[in-house]
Amino acid sequence: MSTVPSNLRPSELQRFVQDNLDYAEESDSVIALVKAKRCRAGLRQLRLVRPADIQQGGVGRGSGFSMSWDPASIKTLMEEVSQWIAQREGGAAKMFGVYHADTRDIQSPFPC
Repeated sequence: MSTVPSNLRPSELQRFVQDNLDYAEESDSVIALVKAKRCRAGLRQLRLVRPADIQQGGVGRGSGFSMSWDPASIKTLMEEVSQWIAQREGGAAKMFGVYHADTRDIQSPFPC
């Protein structure tokens, strides 16, 4: 089952990726992983449809648009998100999530 709708136009696909790029800031680890996987899948599709340049002209102010994607940037984003997903899905993190020690209550043997 695909995590990206198959009927998206290139501009909609770009918006889909942008809507999921905040995966690392998501507080819920399950939602964060879903967003990261959506982001990676969307980037894969962007690589397939990656327009080097699209321009659509028109008459009047604001009637045209242009679009351009950098394949190297897409590749870099895919590597980053894939690494992030691998870190979250490995070992105990897959079952229990990622936790950080709370050191606020640890007392130092050294006088302050």
